[in-house]
Amino acid sequence: MNSTTQPSLSIAPAPIDTKRQSETHWIWLGAAVITAVFVLSNSATPLYVRWQHRFDFSSGMLTSIFAAYIGGLLGTLPFAGQLSDRYGRKPVILPGLVLALVACGLYALAHSVAWLIVARLLTGVAVGVIVSAGMAAVIDVGGPENRKLASLASSVCMVLGAGAGPLLAGIVSTGFSEQGADPAPWIFGIEGIVLLGAMTIVWKMPLIRRAPKLKEGEQHTLHLPSIHRSNRGRLMQGIAVFAPGLASTSFVLALGPSLLSRRLHLNSLAKVHGSLAWHSHEEEDELFYILSGRLRIEMEAGSVDLCAGDAYVVPRGVRHNPVADEECLLMLIERKSTLHTGNVTTEKTRSLAEQLRPL
Repeated sequence: MNSTTQPSLSIAPAPIDTKRQSETHWIWLGAAVITAVFVLSNSATPLYVRWQHRFDFSSGMLTSIFAAYIGGLLGTLPFAGQLSDRYGRKPVILPGLVLALVACGLYALAHSVAWLIVARLLTGVAVGVIVSAGMAAVIDVGGPENRKLASLASSVCMVLGAGAGPLLAGIVSTGFSEQGADPAPWIFGIEGIVLLGAMTIVWKMPLIRRAPKLKEGEQHTLHLPSIHRSNRGRLMQGIAVFAPGLASTSFVLALGPSLLSRRLHLNSLAKVHGSLAWHSHEEEDELFYILSGRLRIEMEAGSVDLCAGDAYVVPRGVRHNPVADEECLLMLIERKSTLHTGNVTTEKTRSLAEQLRPL
């Protein structure tokens, strides 16, 4: 009996596209650099109330501080991309990250409004660099076949960074304010470490400088961007859709806390050390929110101990006495017409004008 041997079939493993994996890897690393800079852009937002009371500046000056950021951003956006096309992405991105580090130092050690203005200006420049040259670098490392992924990663990480900045500042402020420490050095120290990591990524990115193609006799000069007439309509449509949302978001971030306080007729920050006085407010509730230190609110029904991050409402008509064994910084939410110690007057009683004076 004859037997036939059937040929064995073997399936070779599909080749792994290591080049494509490497490109995807660098796309997300490059997008992380965008996140790092956008974290800085909004990290200062929760700290403006503290700075406003420390340096005693008005809401108008707060607007000027925010305008410095816009000035740095708008002054950089038209030219950073052109410079990176001419000299390469890294020679433009790395100095932008250095400016972001300098801004971190100014925020962390701010001694006056001028420091904040310069810090915001440098932040705007850094964001302008990363929006133009940084996003172009992400597209470059991804290659032509990954342009959609690179654009998506850049956009997602930009929004992620803008939201992570205030979140980082809020978490750090809550964690360290209980110790009575200024949270700004901690917040911008962490951000500085993140930016150093971003600089390392940019330094190692496999970016190839491609010289711009110039016509014979043409020189490369910086110029304001121009839009072809056929595309101007679409540009205006995009501006009409996105500009109101971006403008209103910026307005709320910059001026919202101050305007809300005035609109609701609320006091803001107060420092307490020692025992105040037994008193009550017959017509107003009083909310205590502890920013740093500890506070004990003594009441006839018992005492409440509060630490950083805690809040407590003393109802109208309830006699109470705030006591802080060590200096405590707190936010009082009450009407501006609320008398400091109710109908009781002691040597610690402050007038309404004194209560409204910034710390």
